[in-house]
Amino acid sequence: MRNYIRKTNRGNWDEVQMKNAIESVKRKETSIRKAAKSFGVPLESLRRRCNGTMKQFSADQQYKKQLGPIRTVLTEEQEIELEAYVVAMDNSFYGLSINELRKVTYEYCERKKIKHPFNKTNQMAGRDFVSGFLKRRKSLSLRKPEGVSLNRVFGLNRTSVQGYFNNLETVMNKYNFRPYRIYNVDESGLTCVHKPVKVLAPKGKRVVATATSGERGITTTVVTCCNATGNYIPPMMVFKRKRRKDDLTEHAPAGTLNEVSDSGWINSELFMTYLKHFAKHAKPTKDDRVLLILDGHKSHTKNIELIDYARESGIEILSLPPHTSHKLQPLDRTFFKPLKVAFNTACTSWMRLHPARRITIDKIGGLFNTAYLKAATIENAVSGFRCTGIVPLNNSILPETEFLSDPREDALEPSREDVLEPTKADVLEPTKANESLVEDTTIQTTENSSDDITIETSPVNTPGPSNITFCDILKVPDIIEKKKSKRSEESEIITSSPYKELLEKSISERTNSQKPTSTKKSKRAAKDVESKTVAKKSKLKVKKKTLSKSLPNNEDCACLVCGDWWHDSSAGEKWNQCTKCSAWVHELCCSSDGLVCDVCE
Repeated sequence: MRNYIRKTNRGNWDEVQMKNAIESVKRKETSIRKAAKSFGVPLESLRRRCNGTMKQFSADQQYKKQLGPIRTVLTEEQEIELEAYVVAMDNSFYGLSINELRKVTYEYCERKKIKHPFNKTNQMAGRDFVSGFLKRRKSLSLRKPEGVSLNRVFGLNRTSVQGYFNNLETVMNKYNFRPYRIYNVDESGLTCVHKPVKVLAPKGKRVVATATSGERGITTTVVTCCNATGNYIPPMMVFKRKRRKDDLTEHAPAGTLNEVSDSGWINSELFMTYLKHFAKHAKPTKDDRVLLILDGHKSHTKNIELIDYARESGIEILSLPPHTSHKLQPLDRTFFKPLKVAFNTACTSWMRLHPARRITIDKIGGLFNTAYLKAATIENAVSGFRCTGIVPLNNSILPETEFLSDPREDALEPSREDVLEPTKADVLEPTKANESLVEDTTIQTTENSSDDITIETSPVNTPGPSNITFCDILKVPDIIEKKKSKRSEESEIITSSPYKELLEKSISERTNSQKPTSTKKSKRAAKDVESKTVAKKSKLKVKKKTLSKSLPNNEDCACLVCGDWWHDSSAGEKWNQCTKCSAWVHELCCSSDGLVCDVCE
């Protein structure tokens, strides 16, 4: 029962003391009565265990307590196997839900012919079983998972991460960087439509709503940078605009750089601007260099001009492996989440103080300033570099459970064997069973050049009831990534000569391989341009026709009212001729219906 409350003190003795008492009696060091008194356990309970009348327990499990007629459906060994199976599914990024656990347990009991009280109509174990199982297995709990893309699943492997730390150690040993000369830079997006914070509301209300500025907002990119001692470089804000407006950063953090782009995101030119802004505040020299760690986005790593400027200024740039910033980037680990939370709180407060008004792009700077002052703390910066293994340098900061196997680690790939029922050694050491299941989740590659990713379940032979395992019912997925034809990118020292030479070579090859070929897409674009040109010319002809209709005998003349000449008229401006004096006037200068001028009237 889930919420059962004990009403007596029966069985209120310690299992360790009972075990010591049984061993003392078996060694004939004392009698049963004296052992019960000296170890503080019930006399009859000790006598039953010493005489072997507790047949539900094995000889080495006699010290355990058991009250009432209700017994667990699975034995201790089977629950240990189920616990290892749940952990293995979680490590493969396909964790079990409550209902899936209930279905697997029911099917397991049916195949093993275990007597159970489960509902055969729904073919699921009861919720009481799940509640009791989680109470007995303290290492498990119900958690809400965070969505992780398959690119990040494959990107976080031992080979890539170890290569990054090898590069980091090489640069650190070469230039002997101190913590205050190690920086991390990254960008994130802010929008006018904030994410509402939790609010108090009446119980039973189905929908709790909070006002926001719209359905979708305009993205504004913020570029932030800090070092391992907690010093921050003034940020840069990139607005989605054509022209820069200084008022947008009037209330932003002091020293904020104001830039614009067509998409609102950063590009190579803007990052080059920020690198100069960074050098202005960090003050690197060739004698006192700085290390800048960043992700491998092409705007950071595919610009020869940027690399040359960094080398001349004394900036060493190290890139992270692709799709690993959620684990290896300090700002991603400890800064951006507090920043987004503080920004959403500031937006909620602003909306409450200004009812029926929207957060526009000119308000972003002030709201970002409020959030930045709360998130840009020394503690967040220092802990970010510490938890990513940069300062102090720790290449084993990530546990083994964070990694999937990498196809390049053929030497470390274990041989696959069918999962058998756990032995006595596996029961005493549940971690080994756990590891065997974790090793069952691997990444394999094929020779195809496609980038598709599939999940493959290998056929399983139907074993007998004694050899049934949880993996036979719902197998741990084997994630297979097809081999790519191109060389996959890894962590690189961007300012090193080998990387620069390789980049220059690839750029020259790409330039030489580009030939002016006419494709369907280019032909279609040319037709579009031609049709637009024809449309513009036709509009100009229409304007000229409307003007020529009001032209007085194709001769120049002056307006009778204002005196302005016909040749000075703007395009589309209309003239009217008086029916009495035949004089010409602007249509706007004629107060009547246009048939008779104001003079003749």
